[in-house]
Amino acid sequence: MLHGWGATERDVLPIGALLDQEGSFYVVGARAPHPTVSSQHEGACWFEAAASGVDASTFLDSLRMLQHTVENLSRAYGVPPERVVAVGFSQGGAMALALAYAPGGPKIGGVACLSGFFPDVDGVEFDWEHRSDIPAFVQHGSEDGRVPMELAESTVEFLRSAGVRVVFDVRPMAHQMTLEGLRTLQSWIADLKAGRVGP
Repeated sequence: MLHGWGATERDVLPIGALLDQEGSFYVVGARAPHPTVSSQHEGACWFEAAASGVDASTFLDSLRMLQHTVENLSRAYGVPPERVVAVGFSQGGAMALALAYAPGGPKIGGVACLSGFFPDVDGVEFDWEHRSDIPAFVQHGSEDGRVPMELAESTVEFLRSAGVRVVFDVRPMAHQMTLEGLRTLQSWIADLKAGRVGP
């Protein structure tokens, strides 16, 4: 579970419990390595903004951290990487997509991007030859004022053009997660686990 800008893993771990009410899998939250401080709370971010959109240095720091985290947790819990599903919200959704499709790390089994976008980062290439068979779930709110709907649509179009099988779930909501939306994600994860979702 990967949180959004200014949040921490504590904000998304309860959502993991909703997705796994039977307790059939491990739910792990990761904290982004770059701190953010506002007048309201102290949290973290996965990358800073840049003129081109995403700052490559902070993005790559976070990507390497997540790749190592999956490797370490896979060894610690005895769960092969292909059984791992990365779920992220907003910035965390962008990082979940990067974790799934960037080279250099373990190949995971699926990815869910909630109210996020595909990260366009200068100098970063993605491994479509070996990773386009990782299925994706993209959920977005039609009233999202923070990450425009057009970004979600272009994300889905780009993934599909790369050969990724994408479920695109659009909901009448803002930049948020809803119980109904999480139930749809829960069903997708169950189908993925049962082998009903694939390339």
